[in-house]
Amino acid sequence: MTTQLRAPSQTFEATEVISKNLRVKLNAAGTVSIAVGADSDIGVTNGYAYAAGDDVGVDLASLEGTAIGVAAVAITTGDKIYGADGGKIGKTNTNAPIGIAMSDAAADGDKVEFVRRQI
Repeated sequence: MTTQLRAPSQTFEATEVISKNLRVKLNAAGTVSIAVGADSDIGVTNGYAYAAGDDVGVDLASLEGTAIGVAAVAITTGDKIYGADGGKIGKTNTNAPIGIAMSDAAADGDKVEFVRRQI
């Protein structure tokens, strides 16, 4: 069945433990898993999945405004950002493009605000 969703977030079943603010990809079964650098993500988690099979909220990539992600490296406001392994956000331009950083992240694991756009 095909449906249309007009909301900024949606809930999916997780295939693994997933922390908050990580990029996730959609699997063929309609579940989500943590995205690696080259994966095109569908959004970032807005909650936690404590085990495989848990439901997890995802702020969809189509969300208007900004989102919060987890940095893999130091990021400066205004940097072009790309996907990184572990569902994080980095600056390696051979990975999936994400957008522009709207805040600084001093190190791996720091939160970073960003806006999605073509880069």
